[in-house]
Amino acid sequence: MKNALIQSIVFLFLFTSCKQSGNFIKDSSYTFEKAKVSKMIAKALSCGNFKFTENISKVSAGALVFNERNFVYSLFHELAGPESEKRQTAALSVAENYNFRNLSILQHTNRVQEFDPIHFSLIFNEQQIYFIRPYLDSVLAEHDYNRIKEISVTYEGTILTSSLASEEKVLLITLSRSIISLVEYLENGTYTEISNALQLVYEGNTRSGFQIQSRCTINVRNVMLGAVVGFFSGGALGLKAGCLGGTVVIPGIGTATGCVGGAVFGAATGFVSGAVSGIAAELLGSCFR
Repeated sequence: MKNALIQSIVFLFLFTSCKQSGNFIKDSSYTFEKAKVSKMIAKALSCGNFKFTENISKVSAGALVFNERNFVYSLFHELAGPESEKRQTAALSVAENYNFRNLSILQHTNRVQEFDPIHFSLIFNEQQIYFIRPYLDSVLAEHDYNRIKEISVTYEGTILTSSLASEEKVLLITLSRSIISLVEYLENGTYTEISNALQLVYEGNTRSGFQIQSRCTINVRNVMLGAVVGFFSGGALGLKAGCLGGTVVIPGIGTATGCVGGAVFGAATGFVSGAVSGIAAELLGSCFR
C-alpha cells in the first residue's frame, strides 16, 4: 500500500501539470520529483496564506480561533483539482478529523511540545525511519534558515545513494522538499496575509502589515514542528480516505490504486495547516503583547 502511495505522488505531479512530455525518465538525482514536490508545497503555502484569512475569528477578548476543519477541506480541494464526488467525499473524510484551534493556547503549547516518534510509523516503514529520525532531530534543533536547507540537502544526498527502493526515496524526498519550501516561505516573509488577518480580527482595523511585522518574531522550530506533525497525521488521514479511484497507469513508474491517492493531498494539506497555525500562534504571541 505504501508503494502505491508513493506512485500516486508522481501521478499527482503529472495530473496537475498543464503539459508533460510523453516520456518519463528518472535520473539518479531525482530532479523531477524534487521540483514537483517543491512546486506543490509552494502552491499549498500560497493558497493557505490567503485561506487563513477566511477561517480566523475572535470568540472572546484575547482569544482567536482558527477553523482548521474548513481550512483543510478547502485546501484539500485546491490541491486535488477539479470537483468530483469522490474528491468531495475524501475531503470531507479528512477534514472531519480537524476542528477549531485556539491560537492563544497553541501559542503556549508549541513552546513545550516535543515530537512524538510514534508519528513516524503513520506512513513510513522501518527502513525509512532509519533516515528520518536523525534528519528531523537535526532540523528541529536548528533555528537558522540556511542550516536547515543545508541539512535537508545533505539528507537527500544520503537518501539517493542508499539501497532504498525508488518509491521509498520519493516519499522521503517529499518530506525534505516540503521542509525546504517552508523555510523559503518563512525566509521571504511571505506570510503577510496571516499577520494582516490577525491584526484585522484582533484589533479591528486594516492597517498595513508592514508595521506589525517589524516587531514580530517567529520561532522556526515551533512552526516546523507543527508542520511536520501535520505532514504525518494528514498523510495518514488521506491514505485512509482515498480520492482518485480506479487504477492509474504512470509512465515509467507503474500503476497505483486510487484508494491511496488521497494520502498525497492529505500530507500536503496537513503540513501547510500545521505551518500556518504555527505561524499565526507565533505572531499572536509576539505582535500583540
